[in-house]
Amino acid sequence: MMDESVEVENIFQPLTNADEEHDENDTLISPTRKRGHRSANYSSDEDVALIRAWEFVSLDAGVDQSSSTYWSRISEHFHRNANTIMTRTIGSLQHRWSTIQKCCNKWKSCLAQVARQHPSGVPLQEQANLAQERYKAMDQQKHRPFTMQHCWTLLQNNQKWIDREFECPPKKPRSNCSSSADFEAREEDEGTDEMSKRPAGRKKEKERLKKDAGGDKEAIQKMIESKERLAIDKDSRWMEIKAIEERKVAIEERKAAAEERKVANKEERLRLKGEKARAQAAAEERKAAAKKKDEDQKIMFMDTSALDDTQRA
Repeated sequence: MMDESVEVENIFQPLTNADEEHDENDTLISPTRKRGHRSANYSSDEDVALIRAWEFVSLDAGVDQSSSTYWSRISEHFHRNANTIMTRTIGSLQHRWSTIQKCCNKWKSCLAQVARQHPSGVPLQEQANLAQERYKAMDQQKHRPFTMQHCWTLLQNNQKWIDREFECPPKKPRSNCSSSADFEAREEDEGTDEMSKRPAGRKKEKERLKKDAGGDKEAIQKMIESKERLAIDKDSRWMEIKAIEERKVAIEERKAAAEERKVANKEERLRLKGEKARAQAAAEERKAAAKKKDEDQKIMFMDTSALDDTQRA
């Protein structure tokens, strides 16, 4: 058992040789199992239970508490609240915790790099997609995506987890763990070449991030240009549709105007015909009146001296 006392805040600093996310489904071997037999992968519920255990113990830690005691309390809290029938050893929980930290640290870095580009007009979901592409690019061999969103949701706003970046790295404690725990950690590392690689120094990491930032900037610019082209195409299609509708309206208006003119012409013809008939009737009346007047005048000036009484009547 480890008996060296260490500061509680420094116990949970990210391990320099922690697994990448492709080891996120860490496995373990209990002391009673045979060598070479692997247990079930960690579930999302177990990850949540481990983070909750860390939160509980880190907030209620003793001043002179040893690392072994600290992890024993985490293990006890984990197994008391985890929805699982598996028995996870302390070594496995420590290894899993370092994996969670490593993956969430990488994801946090990717999100920050994308945010620094100030991609105006790019929705948050598309920024997350860019961060996911950057995350996969960091795994140069298998390009695995970030799948620990359930862990990130709990840790991203946890002040204790955030403050760990500003703390001094812990001293490496002495370990007298059982051979089964040692074998368990070794087995978890089988098939993983990331563990054999030392992490890049801060200077190299900054250079790499600066280089990758250019690619992100170009990708964002292309995305914005693509959106602008789509907007232009959309406006063009809208203008075409609008022009077609306007032409249809103009045609209908011309048809309506032609129909109105047709009706007006018909009414005008009827009016003229009526006026002509009235004019003819008036002319006939005047003609008849003039004829009657002539006849009356002839009668008035007729010489009646040669007529008898009957003719005069």
